[in-house]
Amino acid sequence: MPGLLLAPAGGNVRVINVKPADRLLDPEIAAARAWPGDLVEGHGWQYEIWSGADPVLPANVRFLAVYRRGRGCARTRTSRGPGR
Repeated sequence: MPGLLLAPAGGNVRVINVKPADRLLDPEIAAARAWPGDLVEGHGWQYEIWSGADPVLPANVRFLAVYRRGRGCARTRTSRGPGR
């Protein structure tokens, strides 16, 4: 079963099937992802299989998110504003 359907106002409908990278070579998974692709492309839509992002990107986002929330940053007199 496909994971996402993207249907922007301008057209170009895209169906995204989400599968773990370590299971993409499994013959059973390969057979299960073939028929949705044929069906989707038969409607003139785009079909994509997504198996995850480069692990560096989410690691960097998690690292930076700590500082966005204020944790991990030392509060100094200047960070509280003038005269406080």
